[in-house]
Amino acid sequence: MSLSPAKQKFVNCASSTFGKGAVITRAQTCEVLEKFNLGWPSWFLRAPYKIERGKYRLPVEGDVKSLCETHQ
Repeated sequence: MSLSPAKQKFVNCASSTFGKGAVITRAQTCEVLEKFNLGWPSWFLRAPYKIERGKYRLPVEGDVKSLCETHQ
């Protein structure tokens, strides 16, 4: 799986907050966006990441680099 830099940054930030491959809610998604000042991840809120209503699984691709350490 190859993600654009913006998508990878969202995944990295969410993973640093909730863990690699975590299942997160829409509210938790908004929490990450606010905490790290990111744009809305419409790509993340549909298949294949949507696992049920209001729950989404973070993609895992190798080791997650932390681009978010400066924001914590």
